[in-house]
Amino acid sequence: MKLRFLIYLGASFCVPQVAFADVQPQSGTWAGQVVFDGQTGCPAQVADQMKGAQPGYAGQQIEFPAPFDPVALKGNDPKFTWRKISTDVWEGIFSDVQQTSFGTLTVVSKSIIVVLAPDKINQIADLTVDFPQNLAQTMGMSGTTCVVRSNVYHKRTGP
Repeated sequence: MKLRFLIYLGASFCVPQVAFADVQPQSGTWAGQVVFDGQTGCPAQVADQMKGAQPGYAGQQIEFPAPFDPVALKGNDPKFTWRKISTDVWEGIFSDVQQTSFGTLTVVSKSIIVVLAPDKINQIADLTVDFPQNLAQTMGMSGTTCVVRSNVYHKRTGP
């Protein structure tokens, strides 16, 4: 958790205001490892699924446009809204609101992407789900909000 805070703090406030050129990730074959960083307020079954998951990807061809655009890394998902917050640092947010038979379900996904080198990108991801009160109670939640945190380590593995 402290590392997460330090990366965000460094990305947001500690970058000198001198104009630096952004690092351009190399197109090619990439692999990613997702590391579960914890959860808050989630029902036990969701927490157990997250802890037991071995998410990630391998052998994915990614073409990065120049200049870098994080959409290429997120699978060209147009639902994310990206903004550059510092040199080599991007913030993306996706929000989805659904009406269910229990009430309104809101999902917000937020990612901070840091391009560290032409072959290395780190990503901090938070997924926040606000459940309708009835559904949260049915699932045994003490509140209505579930937050899942993870880190994704992207590495170029070949041409």
